[in-house]
Amino acid sequence: MPVKFRDTININDSYTFPSADGTASQAIITDGAGTLSFSAVSDGQTVKIECKNTSGSTITKGTPVYVTGTVGSSFRVEVAPADASNSAKMPAVGVLETDLAHNGEGYAVTGGLLKNLTTDPIDSTNTASNDTIYVKAGGGLTMTKPTGTNLIQNIGKVGRVNSSNAGSIVVSSI
Repeated sequence: MPVKFRDTININDSYTFPSADGTASQAIITDGAGTLSFSAVSDGQTVKIECKNTSGSTITKGTPVYVTGTVGSSFRVEVAPADASNSAKMPAVGVLETDLAHNGEGYAVTGGLLKNLTTDPIDSTNTASNDTIYVKAGGGLTMTKPTGTNLIQNIGKVGRVNSSNAGSIVVSSI
């Protein structure tokens, strides 16, 4: 006979399962102190780090970010948009996997495939697979290699070229 629960499941007064479903490709994980939550499971195509946006505004998916600190005693890093024209905001550690509101937590992809974003054009330049992408002066991505006093950081390559949200970038941040 199947067992059904109407609310939450509590095991040994130590673990309480989340009351809401996760999304596709998520699994239940623990923080080591009994708190269970849903988290993305790596598909083997990306390397990513946990991060928190402390920039003061929303940072959009695909934006290169740099480390500004850590979240308390955790291993999560605080991030803000990288800027090739400001050495204090470089180098970029990766690009955001999703949009993050101020104080929102998520992931920065440091290596591998970042999917489902517009890759043609990037910074008003048409792209082709294997084109090099740089951190832009002022923030964001550009196809134009920075010059003058601007810092040069190759953040990756164009993977799939697409003018809607079906493109990809092969990230190789540092």
